[in-house]
Amino acid sequence: LFISSFLPFFPSSVNAIKELSGVKNYEVVYPRRLHSLHKREVKEPEQQEKFETELKYEMTVNGKIAVLYLKKSKGLLAPGYTETHYNSTGGEVTTSPQIMDDCYYQGHVINEKVSDASISTCRGLRGYFSQGDQRYFIEPLSPTNQDAQEHALFKYDPEEKKANSTCGTDDILWVHGSRQNVVPPATSLVKSKDRKGRERKKYIEFYLVLDNGEFKKHNQDPEEIRKRVFEMANYVNMLYKKLNTHVALVGMEIWNDKDKIKITPNASFTLENFSKWRGSVLPRRKRHDIAQLITATELSGTTVGLAFMSTMCSPYHSVGIVQDHSENVLRVAGTMAHEMGHNFGMFHDSYVCKCPSTICVMDRALSFYIPTDFSSCSRVSYDKFFEDKLSNCVLNVPLPTDIISTPICGNQLVEMGEDCDCGTPEECTNICCDAKTCKIKASFQCASGECCEKCQLKKPGAVCRPAKDECDLSEMCDGKSGICPDDRYRINGFPCQNGKGYCLMGMCPTLQEQCTELWGPGRRADTRVAGIPASLSLHTQGKIVL
Repeated sequence: LFISSFLPFFPSSVNAIKELSGVKNYEVVYPRRLHSLHKREVKEPEQQEKFETELKYEMTVNGKIAVLYLKKSKGLLAPGYTETHYNSTGGEVTTSPQIMDDCYYQGHVINEKVSDASISTCRGLRGYFSQGDQRYFIEPLSPTNQDAQEHALFKYDPEEKKANSTCGTDDILWVHGSRQNVVPPATSLVKSKDRKGRERKKYIEFYLVLDNGEFKKHNQDPEEIRKRVFEMANYVNMLYKKLNTHVALVGMEIWNDKDKIKITPNASFTLENFSKWRGSVLPRRKRHDIAQLITATELSGTTVGLAFMSTMCSPYHSVGIVQDHSENVLRVAGTMAHEMGHNFGMFHDSYVCKCPSTICVMDRALSFYIPTDFSSCSRVSYDKFFEDKLSNCVLNVPLPTDIISTPICGNQLVEMGEDCDCGTPEECTNICCDAKTCKIKASFQCASGECCEKCQLKKPGAVCRPAKDECDLSEMCDGKSGICPDDRYRINGFPCQNGKGYCLMGMCPTLQEQCTELWGPGRRADTRVAGIPASLSLHTQGKIVL
C-alpha cells in the first residue's frame, strides 16, 4: 500500500489548494510555453508535426521562476512497433498503429547543475523533473492542450518513510537456466576486460504484456493503457541512457479477453509461467530482447517485482514481472527498470555502493523516492555482463532506415540522411562530425566505430574485434564503414576445451562446469545419469532447462 503525504509548499500569488486523488497538498502552477525552438527543417503546414522537437516551459516553483527544457524522445518506439489484442473468439489480432501523438520528452531545468526530466505533453504536462536535490511530479488538473492551464505540482516529502515494498529477486545468478550463489561485486574489485564492449552503445528491444486485470483496472480503454505504457517506457529509457543504452518499445500486448497463463500472488510461480509462455509464443511473433509482464494481481508479501538474474538475451529467461503497485506511473516504471537491471546481472545495492542520487534503481526496497540513477555497483555489474557472449542481442545497432521517427539532428541517434549525430553543438565532442548538419566534416571519411581511426577508415582486413576465446571469431573491417561488423562466433556444437565441451552461443560449457555451478565445488559430473543428455543442465527445482 502506498500512501501519499506531502509537505505544503510556500504559497505564491496564484496558489490554491484543490482536491487531487491521493495527494494532500500541492501547489497550483501555470506552465507557460515559451517561443518555439529551432527545427531541422521548415515544413508545409499540413506536414507539421503535432508536437515540436524541442520545447521550453516557464513556471513558478517555490516562488522562483524555473524554465523546463524538453527534447522529444526519438526512437521511443522501435521499428515495426506492434500492438496485440484478442477478438471475441480468442483469436490473436496484431496491428501496426501509426502513433501520431509523439508527445514524450526528456530534458532538464535550465541553469541547474543536477537536473533531469521525463514528461508527457499529450494533454498538459505530466511526469517528473528534478531541480537540484528536490524532485517534483506535475500533472494537469484539467487535461487539455491549452497554454498556461492549471497544473498540480507536488514534491517528495523527505520525511516520508520507505514503503514496505520490495523486489523478490535474491542474490542468485541465473546462467541461462542454472543457478549460482554469488557475491555482488565491489566497485574496486571488478573491472571489465572488454573496454570497447563497455563503451559501445547498447540497444534494448523491449516487449510489454499487460494481463487481463490491468485491462480491467484501466477501464478497458486501450488508449488510456497506451499512454500509461508510453510514459513508463519514456522513463525507463531516460534511466538507461545514463548507461549509454537506448530502450525502445517494440511491442505491447493486452490480454483483453483472458490471461494466457495462470497468474497467482506467488511471484516465482507467475514468473516461471510467463517465462514458458514467452519462450514458446513470443519469438515467433516479434523479435525482442526482453519481455515483462505488468500485472494487476497483488503479489504475496511485500514483493512487487521479480526477474531472473543475468539472463538478458536468453530465449526463455530474459523476462520479469512487475505489479502495477501505484497510481503514479513513474513508480511502476522505476520497478520495471529495477527488474530489467537484474536481467543485466545487477544486484541489490548494499552499503558499499555509491549512489549519486537520493535512491538508485537497484535499491532492494521501494520507497516514495523514484530512482533517478544507477549506483557504482550497478555500473560495475552492467559492464561485467558484457563479457558474456550471450549479451550480443543488445549490441546490434539499428539501421537508420529502421528508426520510425522524423530525423532530428542533435538527438544522438543516427537516422536517415545523417552520417553521424553527436548531439547539439554544445554537447558534441566528436571532432569528425559537424554537429550542425550531422554530416562528416570535409576531408574526413568516418566519425565513429572500431573501424574509424582519426576520422579515417581502417584498411580492409584490419581486425576490429579480436576473438575472445576458442568459440569466438575475429571480426574485420571492410574498408567501407567505420562500424565493426556484428559479433560472430563458431557454429553451435563445435568442439572446445580439448573435446570437453561444445560451443553454444559463443560459450564453451562443459558438463563438469555445469555440475560444479549447480551443486558446488567438489562435485563430479556423471555422464551415466539415465535419460538426461549431457547438453542439458538441471534446474534446482528439478526441471530440465535447455
